Amino acid sequence: MYKTSQIANMLQVSQMTISRWVTKEFSSFFPDTAKVERGASRRFTDEEVSKLTLIATMRKEGHGLDAIEKALSEGDRGTLVNPQTNALAPVNQYQLTIMQDRIEELELEVERLRNAEAQNELLKEQNAALQTEIKALNREIGRLEASKGSE
Repeated sequence: MYKTSQIANMLQVSQMTISRWVTKEFSSFFPDTAKVERGASRRFTDEEVSKLTLIATMRKEGHGLDAIEKALSEGDRGTLVNPQTNALAPVNQYQLTIMQDRIEELELEVERLRNAEAQNELLKEQNAALQTEIKALNREIGRLEASKGSE
């Protein structure tokens, strides 16, 4: 028996999607044991998981509700490759992709900050040079004013 969260992970859909399929869109294909009250845990058999797999596959392929209902009525079922061992494989791949994308974002941000730091150092050097020039000009002004006063 499988929990809704396990099936959602296997099929890469939300738990709400599973719930909607079971309680509304395809409810006639699921026994009442799959339709529980809000807050209670649903448990799905292998047969129910194969139905949900078919639904998920056909939805991802762009089939409408009528085509999926027809397939279910004709006894078509989806197949998970050893769901016990591969239940987390799609999720792990998805999570891996998200993490790799995040690493790329972070590396770009680090590079941007390094560039900003280099620019900051350049600006500090320019600022120091300008401060030195201002001090030199102020000294020159002071000499000129002193020599003007002594004339």
